Amino acid sequence: MSTKKFTGWLLIIGPVIFLAFGLLSPAASADWQSNTDIISKLAANPSMAAISGIFNSIGAIILLGGMSGLKETISNTSSHKFASLSLIFISIGVALNAVSQAFMLSTADAASKGDMVVAGSMLAGYLGVNPISIITLFIGVTLIGISLYLEKSLNSLILALLVIIGIIGVVIPFWDSRSSLLFIPFIGLVILSIIIGGLTIKRK
Repeated sequence: MSTKKFTGWLLIIGPVIFLAFGLLSPAASADWQSNTDIISKLAANPSMAAISGIFNSIGAIILLGGMSGLKETISNTSSHKFASLSLIFISIGVALNAVSQAFMLSTADAASKGDMVVAGSMLAGYLGVNPISIITLFIGVTLIGISLYLEKSLNSLILALLVIIGIIGVVIPFWDSRSSLLFIPFIGLVILSIIIGGLTIKRK
């Protein structure tokens, strides 16, 4: 398998795993304006919280690999250093996502054992780290979208949409880190990543 095809498959598989297991988390059905409801949902199914957290983190790492491959498709161009900067932000976002998932798992574990003080503290950690993770991830998405757009390496409309989705993903957590509207940039990222992955696989 060529490097481009491998990159394409990473861009398809990673985001799907990332989003799917994020939606499978017991907390996904909670009222995110209520810490009590979040903790209650996690306490009811700590094993699923653990599975979803682990695979969500794995999906994010696979996505990072795909974005790294995209960066290499514009090596030796004027935008390569810009793309390298985007990868730094995406890497930080992925790392912080893993940290936030660890907080979520700890919340579920403590809540299932009835230790609500620890559960509340762990949830506070999650709520502190997760918005930073989202913001840094989407800063990286925006930058790599701009880099690829400047080099006209793929469909310009798709890349422009990637930049827009990236900007939305940065703005919403600043406005309200618990907003259900965060679903929009994540869905957009998954759809566009799949399309870009498919286009990358087809490229000669």
